[in-house]
Amino acid sequence: MSAKSGVVGAVYKQSSTTDTFTGEDATLQADNKTLIIDDLTLAGFVRDASLFTVYLDGSEVTAPYEIHFDRIIFNEEQETGTWTIDGTYAELETVGGAYEWGVDLKHAVQDATSFGDTWEQKLKGLLGWTASAKRHWIDDDYISIAEAGLPIILRLFTDSDTYDSYIGYGQIDGIKNGDKIDGITDGEISFSGSGSLIWSTVTPVEIA
Repeated sequence: MSAKSGVVGAVYKQSSTTDTFTGEDATLQADNKTLIIDDLTLAGFVRDASLFTVYLDGSEVTAPYEIHFDRIIFNEEQETGTWTIDGTYAELETVGGAYEWGVDLKHAVQDATSFGDTWEQKLKGLLGWTASAKRHWIDDDYISIAEAGLPIILRLFTDSDTYDSYIGYGQIDGIKNGDKIDGITDGEISFSGSGSLIWSTVTPVEIA
């Protein structure tokens, strides 16, 4: 059963063309962990920590974090102040479209039972997600990306009238061919997520 579902989606690949930015302003969100870059035209961060440096009030921050689409997500809460980011982003290219998507969230549970316990004991494990959808078009790169196991960026819209959506990095792990019905290719595609699934309202124009 899908934990989340929606109507339409888009699949992007990061091109080999990358650009760097320096000293770009970013805003720490209310959770004090999420740092989103102010200039959303720079979205599409390359997920390589060696290409990023984060600063608070001019001093480098070395706390561990995850790199995502347009943001840095710290493991622990951070202090408020003036935040800036040096980093690298890749130009994005739309390589596929999908509809009737669903996302399954999973939470691995680790066994913590000790000898002599009467009941099993469990500990919180890692979070993860997978997605599946019907697809209505792909380009030639779509298949080569799947065959090579290259990372993609998946955007799943929750409302066809707004840009509200979930965005996640991941890999294509299954493609099922379909026949054309009234001009739509009714095939199926599945994804395995890498890292967190984030909520975003960035307009498609900014990441086209």
